[in-house]
Amino acid sequence: MNISKLIFALIFTLGFTFNSFATNVNTIKDVNEFTTTFSTKINNQATANIQNNQGTVIVTLTNEQGNILQERTITSENIKYTISLESLPKGTYFLQVRGEEKSSYETYYVN
Repeated sequence: MNISKLIFALIFTLGFTFNSFATNVNTIKDVNEFTTTFSTKINNQATANIQNNQGTVIVTLTNEQGNILQERTITSENIKYTISLESLPKGTYFLQVRGEEKSSYETYYVN
């Protein structure tokens, strides 16, 4: 094999590898880095403050048996979501905010 064919083969191979690598960089998935803060129980209400939401999150209120009492899909970037606990019987309840990559929750007690 002469030197020019060898150099061409080397450049072609390196170019193909570099292009394959560069293409893979563009396929990285965006991550929804939302933040959630919860209020303490005030006036029999549970509140989740959702900030910097870049996708879809689901807010769920469940009882201690895991039964879903309320559920809502949120697509707003910033929202304060409040749920009334007033009509609930005594017990322990969980307010959870779930995204694709993470979730957070707060526990509320109704006396």
